[in-house]
Amino acid sequence: MREVITMTLKAQKRAKILEMVKNKKIKQKDAAIILGICRRQLIRIFKEYLSKGDEALNHKLIGKPGNHRISSDIKEKIMQIVRNNYKGFKPTFIAEKLYEEHHIKIGASTLRLWMMETGLWKKIRKTAKHRTRRPRKEHFGEMIQMDGSIHDWFGTGKEVCLMNMVDDATGTSYGLFDTGETTQVALQCLFDWIMKYGIPYSIYCDYKSLFYTKREATIEEQLAGKLPLTKFGEVCHRLGIEMIYAHSPQAKGRVERWNGIHQDRLIAEMKLKT
Repeated sequence: MREVITMTLKAQKRAKILEMVKNKKIKQKDAAIILGICRRQLIRIFKEYLSKGDEALNHKLIGKPGNHRISSDIKEKIMQIVRNNYKGFKPTFIAEKLYEEHHIKIGASTLRLWMMETGLWKKIRKTAKHRTRRPRKEHFGEMIQMDGSIHDWFGTGKEVCLMNMVDDATGTSYGLFDTGETTQVALQCLFDWIMKYGIPYSIYCDYKSLFYTKREATIEEQLAGKLPLTKFGEVCHRLGIEMIYAHSPQAKGRVERWNGIHQDRLIAEMKLKT
């Protein structure tokens, strides 16, 4: 009965070229160029091929456990830590925490596969991107994206607001919690940012009533040639901060993405601290 040898695509290509060398259809130097190896390496491989046949062309570790394979005991130990401490958290975050808190270094992709095997994680289907990202600003403070995120941040069933400011150029962020998306928390957040980093050139926000008003200008405003502003807008006007309004959440994508990251990472961090 003829023996069947499983060969990789690379080994199959080498076998065809070496067979041509054996039958003197091409020279060894030409075979080395086709295979992308040096003449000396080709001679060594050709000698093994003549003595052992196709089997000599396969990698020696095929069918054997990898040198860096993690043992089943260590895998079970890691998964036990995940089940006890990080259930419901995302694989990338867990991998970071395993290294920080337990001194265990494991790749996020490997951990993701293990969690999928045990039902601790389900594959998330990503929707196709259909928007072109606006290039970042070149300088820190040139544009600050600002937005409030209403969410059950503390896991109590009660929604509160995280007012978040993100520098468009560097991604530097600052945020404050409050009971709602109010003028008070927005002004406090702006005050803290100015004390820490200085007055920004512009603020990119949405058309929420906190930042934008549709009311008619008063007589005094009309006589002075001023546009109607909210209290937050008035403060920005006095400070020389330009107000830019986004027509969609995607337009101020940096702060929107930070809100999503905080809803994942920040909540998980707070859970671990309690």
